Amino acid sequence: MLVLETKGLETKQDQVKRRYLDEWIQAVNEHGGFGRWRAAVVRKPGEVHDIVERMAKRAGAE
Repeated sequence: MLVLETKGLETKQDQVKRRYLDEWIQAVNEHGGFGRWRAAVVRKPGEVHDIVERMAKRAGAE
């Protein structure tokens, strides 16, 4: 699973939110009952395809 966030400028609040998201993903992945989760941030709409493709390849390698 992928949590994909699209962002323009990053604020301090975004950094804090991402820290908590990283903690949540780690806990869910350690539980093991909900699949493998990852997070990514996209700054430009044109990057979405590349990010999704890269994450899919990583998921297939696990």
